[in-house]
Amino acid sequence: MTVLSVADLKDLPAIMALEVEAFPQGWSPQAWAEEIAHHHVILAQRTVVAGVSGDVSPDNETPEIMTECGSPEDCGDRVWNGVISMGWVGETAEVRRIIVAQSMRKQGLGSVLLKYGCDWAMAQKAEEVFLEVSDENATAIRLYENWGFELIATRKDYYRPGDDALVYRWVPVPVQTHEEEPCLNR
Repeated sequence: MTVLSVADLKDLPAIMALEVEAFPQGWSPQAWAEEIAHHHVILAQRTVVAGVSGDVSPDNETPEIMTECGSPEDCGDRVWNGVISMGWVGETAEVRRIIVAQSMRKQGLGSVLLKYGCDWAMAQKAEEVFLEVSDENATAIRLYENWGFELIATRKDYYRPGDDALVYRWVPVPVQTHEEEPCLNR
């Protein structure tokens, strides 16, 4: 089961623990505080249910969404093991950061977070979603390409010499209603 919760400043220590584990030279607490204040940041907790494989498809899972986690009664001693930050301007959304704790990698949590981010972007009426990823992060690249993101550009030496940023774009496919379907039997 996966629980998602909108992050606020009290979640900064948990986010920083994920950040430092994934990106030792990554974003500062101040940068994440700005992210929380100005973008859509969601924390995730994935729990493994006895007898269920860890490789759960996000298509088969509907995460429990908590609008806030303001008290111990709401969240108990949750250990957040994923985070996604989404930005949005006009008709364009951006996956600004996605992190999955090392202990939870290759178990579907990245897919759950990315699906949530894309669903959120579609709810904002985004016409496209962008993200960038290090060309050295084969696992993330595979995830994004499996979700239909297309490579559109490379930023040479973006992260450091020899570590390029790959820029990806995803365009939501509008859902066709019955009324919009062409009548083939006229």
